[in-house]
Amino acid sequence: MEGFGARMEELATELVRIKSVVGTAGEAEITAWIHDWLARMPYFVEHPEELILHRLPGDKQGRSCIIATIRARKPSKDAVLLLGHTDTVGTSDYAAAERWSTDPKCLPGVLSSMKLGTGTIEDIKSGGYIFGRGIFDMKAGVAALMLIAQMASRDVCDLGANLVFAFVPDEEGGSAGMLAAVQRLSAIAKDKGWVFIAGLDTDYMTESFPGDTSRYVYLGTVGKLLPSVYVHGEATHVGEAFCGMDANFLAAAVMSSIDLDPDLCDIVDGESTQPPISLRMKDLKDEYSVQTAEGAFLYFNFSTHSSTPDQVMARMQDKVEEAMEEAVKELAARERRHASLSGRDAAKSYAVPRVITYSELLDEAEAALGDRLALIVEEIKSAPDFSALDPRDSSLRLVHGIHRHLPDQSPKAVVFFSPPYYPHISVDGNDEKGTKLAQAVACAVNEAKEKLGYEIVIKRFYPYISDLSYCKLPTDSGAIEALVSNMPAWPEAYELPLDAISCLSMPVANIGPFGKDAHKPTERLSRAYSLDAMPLILARTVESLAGCRILD
Repeated sequence: MEGFGARMEELATELVRIKSVVGTAGEAEITAWIHDWLARMPYFVEHPEELILHRLPGDKQGRSCIIATIRARKPSKDAVLLLGHTDTVGTSDYAAAERWSTDPKCLPGVLSSMKLGTGTIEDIKSGGYIFGRGIFDMKAGVAALMLIAQMASRDVCDLGANLVFAFVPDEEGGSAGMLAAVQRLSAIAKDKGWVFIAGLDTDYMTESFPGDTSRYVYLGTVGKLLPSVYVHGEATHVGEAFCGMDANFLAAAVMSSIDLDPDLCDIVDGESTQPPISLRMKDLKDEYSVQTAEGAFLYFNFSTHSSTPDQVMARMQDKVEEAMEEAVKELAARERRHASLSGRDAAKSYAVPRVITYSELLDEAEAALGDRLALIVEEIKSAPDFSALDPRDSSLRLVHGIHRHLPDQSPKAVVFFSPPYYPHISVDGNDEKGTKLAQAVACAVNEAKEKLGYEIVIKRFYPYISDLSYCKLPTDSGAIEALVSNMPAWPEAYELPLDAISCLSMPVANIGPFGKDAHKPTERLSRAYSLDAMPLILARTVESLAGCRILD
């Protein structure tokens, strides 16, 4: 493994020097570099048709993903996907050190002159870490995949399954690279009659808590939804504060009910998701005035291990209903206390706002407006700026625009999904493919523990949002229907290739390098584990799945 580790470090360092910030020309540059590197391999010189540079359809940056296939020695219908993303987050967080952010040789010295935490200084002095934007997330993982491809393509490697490598851009953005790759992979599978038996990612892995000495391999991945709430109140003059229902007051109740609530976590085999957390909250007033807000909007990052879109929608609707009830109780109590200050009784009574889903909003609108509804929706979507809106904002515009045409303008809340959606994937061993992957990973981890002495734990879910989510969809009845019917942006502003993902439908694992501080200027890769145990576990897992020997 020493030779592999040294080459992996050298290659990862070369990749870091290519600045490939998401949404910039650097993404195309690094894709071209990796493509050229692969194209020089004897296997792809002999089989150039197996090295595909797939342009992302309609992509303004002209980005592409790479799909490189190394065929089984004898015809096989089994295929293993090996996945890595080539983009990074930006570098402005390096501040005065930004010019060295992609220079692993000089960066540690520059960082040493800055005010850093004790742990970072110790890691710099130890010489055991490589610094640089993307070294950890995830160019070291990409380097490992490139070297595995090189070794698996040798004549002496008797592959029993087809290895398909996908190097994709935009993982740090909207996963446009993976979504394009999924469609091409699905077409390849259908054309060749292949079945993808597993997907392996090499994205980063870090401590579960400060001082954690364990290292982790993950079977499965966390999912994510973005449940959103449009709150419609009753505007009033600030001089008659209790004569209306402030949308901000109602929205604050929703925030208090849902934000960081551990009761909304998914727990599977002792592994819990992070609780829902707010990513945005605003009212819909464009101007300053002494009129209270009539509308407000908020959405939450909702992580999943087991909950499907229909279940999340039901839980959100229940929580928002509870919030509306509590808000009205509190509003009435405050109105009574205020009235008592003047020696009078409270004069206002408040009805609890209704809570409906977006699909229910459409049903009510169709009943009330008939054929006019289609014209209203078309008018909203044909506005000059609609296509340029952020998908979250275009979703809100549709909900608000439809609601304002309803006869019923009483206070209410509309619950819906905004993009994006990342399905969770659980590998539970109830199917042949999942069992085979779990066994392969377990054997590989046991060998690494015995040979190298690390404490390595296999966990059920990779805890960070990643492209792995698009390797499989939930099969629960009504799950996807609830997503699509309650997502206003679908399909004009956001859509997933559902048929292609369903075609692939594979169990997944993440076997990544260890480091610290992803997305921070102190991002760093540990040489220990990353350059010995990680590539060993990756190679042995591939060997088990493909029935061959890659590493000596």
